[in-house]
Amino acid sequence: MWRSTSIRTAQISGDLFFRKSLRGFTVLELLVVVAIMAVMMGLLGFTMIGGNTKGLETAQRQVFNLLHFTRVTAMSSGAEARFLVNSDTEDSEKYLRHIQVVVKDLNQTGGWRVVNEGEYLPEGVWFVPANSSIENWPEDGYSSWSEDEDVDFQLGTLIRGIRMEDSDGTPHFLISFGASGLAVSKDMPRMPRLVLAKGELKPIGNLILPQFTNSFEIAGVLIQPFGGMLALEYQDFIL
Repeated sequence: MWRSTSIRTAQISGDLFFRKSLRGFTVLELLVVVAIMAVMMGLLGFTMIGGNTKGLETAQRQVFNLLHFTRVTAMSSGAEARFLVNSDTEDSEKYLRHIQVVVKDLNQTGGWRVVNEGEYLPEGVWFVPANSSIENWPEDGYSSWSEDEDVDFQLGTLIRGIRMEDSDGTPHFLISFGASGLAVSKDMPRMPRLVLAKGELKPIGNLILPQFTNSFEIAGVLIQPFGGMLALEYQDFIL
């Protein structure tokens, strides 16, 4: 009698375990797995390709991680997410150095929810804008974005975690990721690339802007069509 009861109990326990296994993962568990895989893929890709000089390596790793964070944010929220770089030429502290991540707010506000309030690149390192003209510089040593540089994406002040688009707000260059996690490119099949370089601030007219002269102090991140990213060293650029 005792043996029969034990066998039946074991069968019931096994049946419950089998049924629980059939339920699969919850949405939250799947999102956690996707986020971990994205981070691991980013670290693996970065380790395999490497960085450049010390300041550039730090900046490159920072940009690499923030791009992955933006992609995962888009996938987990089911909304467009954007990697923003300050393009306000009158703000020499933030121009081409300050990064922010926002995601489209789905609560009918029409604005952008801030998920990363902002980070600076290391001192002495800037993004190289596409509209630059630098002597003895790699022909592909300029950043390209999801939209043209002359198309302003301007955001107003932060209110309750939301920034609204505002024609008088702060302008940004941007890399956009759709809800599927794929980057948006204005030049398909060519994908956006972010180029970093060491430089120094110099006065140009009434502005103080970064100037670049050493083509060996350059690095970058290339976004690939199907979700991957590659870290670029100076020898990967066309001299």
